[in-house]
Amino acid sequence: MIQISLTAWRRISQVAFILFVFLMPVLNILRIDSDTHELILFGTSWSFGIQPEYFMDRTPLGALHIAGQFFLKGILPWVLFLAIFPLLGWLTGRLFCGWLCPEGALFELSDFLTLKLIGRRSLFGKRPSDPVNAKGSLLLYGAIAVLSAVVIPLAGGIALTGYFVAPKTVWLQVMTGEFTFGVTAGIIGVAIYMLITSIVVRHVLCRYVCAAGLMQMLFGWISPVELVGLAEETDAAVIVVSEQTGAISVAHRGALRERLDEGALRAELVRIFRIRPQDEPEEIATPVTGEKAADAG
Repeated sequence: MIQISLTAWRRISQVAFILFVFLMPVLNILRIDSDTHELILFGTSWSFGIQPEYFMDRTPLGALHIAGQFFLKGILPWVLFLAIFPLLGWLTGRLFCGWLCPEGALFELSDFLTLKLIGRRSLFGKRPSDPVNAKGSLLLYGAIAVLSAVVIPLAGGIALTGYFVAPKTVWLQVMTGEFTFGVTAGIIGVAIYMLITSIVVRHVLCRYVCAAGLMQMLFGWISPVELVGLAEETDAAVIVVSEQTGAISVAHRGALRERLDEGALRAELVRIFRIRPQDEPEEIATPVTGEKAADAG
């Protein structure tokens, strides 16, 4: 029986979600019809439902009707949609960022290619987490990098323009080579954005710009799921360093210790690995004070 590693499953989920994002406009799951100025959601046109005569009504009742329709069909759906991300952060930590986010997958590919080409993930300097002797064949990975820099932004630009222009129109223009200004601007704009973020910006976007990632990060901080799950199922000591803040956390037997400095981490690990199997979880969860940390050292 073929065993698939967790990393392989993560790559499969990332590719599957990217294909799903690309196909949503084609399948009319989600897109904007630029001709009718309506939102297409699951094959159904979604408009504000405001009849032209209401715009001529200057009475308070007319204004209330327009404001109500705008809130119910313009603001509330987006609030409900955005609420998914903090909910995901609370329930699953940063699962979306690591397993589904298309930009996260693109940045990981960029990190991998940069690592193989120049021996580090960042263009601006080596990091402590960069592996030693990671460089690969310059010819092979250089060719892959050039091909990726051309194909991925172009494919992304074509697919994502379909969210604002009918996909049938976009692909017809691609096949004939006769582009309107709107389609040309959409494809070039998205392609340039993808190229710049993947080469220069990368994970800085996740930390400081991405709203979905920010909400998951904030709610992930108060979620016990991210670390405690593995520590509850096994006797492993789980150590995680936050990509955003550098904060160190340790989970062991269901107990979570957060924001540890180097000394506290060292003392915590000494304490954990000196614990006998018969020790109770309550004793494990006892905070490490300065005296205990000194004694453990």
